[in-house]
Amino acid sequence: MVFMIYFLWSLLNFAVFIMVICLCFRMFKPVQERYGTVLAVIMALALLSFTCSHDNSMANTKDKWQFHADTGKWYRRDAVSYPIHTNPMFTIHIDLSYAFPAKGSNPLPIEATAYVTGIESGIEWKPRQIVLNTDGHAINYEVSGSMEWRLPGVAIYTKAETYKGVIIIP
Repeated sequence: MVFMIYFLWSLLNFAVFIMVICLCFRMFKPVQERYGTVLAVIMALALLSFTCSHDNSMANTKDKWQFHADTGKWYRRDAVSYPIHTNPMFTIHIDLSYAFPAKGSNPLPIEATAYVTGIESGIEWKPRQIVLNTDGHAINYEVSGSMEWRLPGVAIYTKAETYKGVIIIP
């Protein structure tokens, strides 16, 4: 059911995009007749570039949360990528770097990142906080963020999301 909502929202975004393109070409019809198709296409694309959202401060970036200083004096250091939310359109991942200070010790998280892969048309995931706790050779995570439902760059609806789980470290 949730997949269908994501899919229909993506289709709606695509339909609005096509309508805007058609509108631009209709607006520049007099330019096309007078100066040619190439100039009309360039002007339409220039107009579309001004209407797109340019706020890339959080969108699709890999913001890192630091937990321990990376001293480089570890017995063993490793990283893992783990899916925390999956649907047919996209997957939200957490990348976790961890280290063992000494042989036989429990892992310490060094840094973590949350990001999206897949088709994110009209939906934007913005991670806000990552909380990690160690419990033996397991790392409990809690990733909080917001899912923005956008219609051509404008946020229509924002929903807070929290994902909790456990990553077992071998």
